[in-house]
Amino acid sequence: MLGLSIEETRIYKDLERQTMLKAAKRFLDMGYSISEVAKAVDLSVEEVTKIASKASEEG
Repeated sequence: MLGLSIEETRIYKDLERQTMLKAAKRFLDMGYSISEVAKAVDLSVEEVTKIASKASEEG
């Protein structure tokens, strides 16, 4: 596919990111700290903080 591996495609990267965001929310729901979640799912602390804020707003 144009010399790209599946891991290099935009679709793959988008799906991988969505999976990490969902996993981060689950970890937060289970009571893990923001820094633990960030490390576990390879996101920045800022990104996980945004996820936590959004989750608390949703109720």
